[in-house]
Amino acid sequence: MFKIRLAASVISLLLAFFFCGEIHAQTRKTYTLAVIPQVPPVEVHKRWGPFVELLSKELNCDIKLVTYGTIPQFEVDLLAGTPDFSFMNPYQAVMAKRKQGYRPLVKDKTDVYGYIVANSKSERINSIKDLQNQEIGFPAPNAFFASLYLRALLTEKEKIRFTARYLKTHANVYRNVVQGTILAGGAASSTLGAEPQSLKEHLKIIYRTPPLTSHPIAVHPRISKSFCDTFTQTVIRLSRDSRNKEIFAAILMKEPVSTNYTRDLLPLEKLGLEKYWGNGE
Repeated sequence: MFKIRLAASVISLLLAFFFCGEIHAQTRKTYTLAVIPQVPPVEVHKRWGPFVELLSKELNCDIKLVTYGTIPQFEVDLLAGTPDFSFMNPYQAVMAKRKQGYRPLVKDKTDVYGYIVANSKSERINSIKDLQNQEIGFPAPNAFFASLYLRALLTEKEKIRFTARYLKTHANVYRNVVQGTILAGGAASSTLGAEPQSLKEHLKIIYRTPPLTSHPIAVHPRISKSFCDTFTQTVIRLSRDSRNKEIFAAILMKEPVSTNYTRDLLPLEKLGLEKYWGNGE
């Protein structure tokens, strides 16, 4: 009788562990994190994969990284409210708030510049005046620092007439300038700084915009405020651990700080950029 009772107890314990495991698996939440494709999708996975893995572990959830081939494809999902979290440029954050109520959580402390870069060996192109009536390469219409903001300034402030050629990613623009297939291209200080020195030494900056706030990670309003607060605090805490230095450098967020719309993004609404916002590739 004792053996029967012992066996029954063991079976009960095993069943309890099994069902507890099932309940835990069912309650572990999954979130999506969409990332603007400033570089090709393979490179996005390489840079963001370790961050997503680290954050999933710390938050005890599953974060799924979502990548895109082009910036317009990313924007379709973003403005439809598909991703839970998204790393986006500042003006996409303005549009995402307007369309879906996305709220910025964290950004890098360092502001970003837009540049026009030319081949360092070019004797023909030394200032933006040399680009009058020429073709300039950009990643996509709405790449903020490397296209949207630049095109507005070149047109309205500098009075430069040009033809825009869209090359899908920042990385493509830099390489086309180096290869000589375009005379000049739009750049962002953040993405250009992440390129290898062997590429940067072949580029020269011929125009620089005023600095503006960096790309935020923003969240859809369907995600609870308590989880968003934990998300923000965890990102900032992890960034201060020296063991994670390379992980945060890879996602262009070396020193994350909390952000809010009114302070950091509301001023962008006054730039009058909507007429330069486009949907083409």
